[in-house]
This record gives sequence, C-alpha cells and structure tokens, in this order.
Amino acid sequence: MNSGPWYSSTLLRNERLLHCGMATLLVICAFFGIVLQNNLQRSVAAIDEERKHYTELCDSETEVRLAVDQLKQQYKVLEEDYRGLLSKISTRVVDSDILLSIRGLAQSTQCSLADFRPGSTQKHLDYQTRSFELHLEGRFKDLFRFFESLPQVPFAYQIGHYKIVESPQSGGPCRLDLELKVVFDHAWGRGE
Repeated sequence: MNSGPWYSSTLLRNERLLHCGMATLLVICAFFGIVLQNNLQRSVAAIDEERKHYTELCDSETEVRLAVDQLKQQYKVLEEDYRGLLSKISTRVVDSDILLSIRGLAQSTQCSLADFRPGSTQKHLDYQTRSFELHLEGRFKDLFRFFESLPQVPFAYQIGHYKIVESPQSGGPCRLDLELKVVFDHAWGRGE
C-alpha cells in the first residue's frame, strides 16, 4: 500500500495536476477571450465607422442625384429658350418687316413712331447686326409699356442706346430716342 502521506498519493497528484491544467486552460481561455473581445470591439467600431461613412456617401449620392436632376431640368428649359431665340434670328433683315413690327408695337402701347431710320450693318465674329434709329412720342407710362412689350417682336435685337426727353410742357408727350440693333445671319442659326 501506500507508505507516504495521504496527500502525496498518485491519485491526488494526478488530481492536482488536472486542477493546475484546468486552471491554466481557464487562464489561457480567459486571456484569449479578452483578446478576442477587444478585437471584436475594434472590429465592431470599425464596421460602425464604415457604416457611417457609407451612409454619408449614400446621402451625398442622393443629394447629388437630386442636384443633377434639377440641373437637367434647368438645362432643358435653357435649351428650349435657346432654340426659341435661334428661331428669331433670320438670315437677313428686311427693313419693311422691322418697320411694320415696331409700328404695330408702338400703336398697341399708344405711342407714335415719329421717325424710323435704318442705319449701318456691323459684322461681328459669328453674327451681324443692323442698326435702326427710332424716335417715339408718348406719355412716359406708354413709353415704358413699349419697352416692356419689346420682347414680343419676332426678331432678335440688342439695344444700342436710348434716351428719354421730357416734354417742355407739363403733361405733354415725352420723346424716346432708341437705337435698335437687329441680329441676323448668326453662325449657330445656320447649323455651324
């Protein structure tokens, strides 16, 4: 039998070794558990940061998409305006057509066309203009309505200069001196 003390028996030694091994295994598992937990926390934090980043990108993409859609709509409107303006640019200027348009506009705004003189033609880089000197008479508010109605004429134009001269009589008609430059023979209107 066993001649040594009861605590030194083989069974007890094996049990102690088993307990030490289990304690060591428990310490190793705890250590790896803590390391794994720290790594998981860092991974979760990194995933959260990436999720926030991608969420911001998605929000930015939505904003950009809306801005692009708005710009497309604005482009369509501007393109229609551009095409409409190009349709007003003729390849030549007929003085009598300009006179009829201006006289009709003056009559509709209760102004009288006192003088209409065709001027010179100026060549520009990709278009030409023909100047017309206009002298209208009427009340100030009627001359103002003439200016407001000028975009209704069926041709493209530029205003060179204008001058409003008040009547020497109180309440008398004012005089409007206006240089109208009619645009014609535009390169873009010819498909160039």
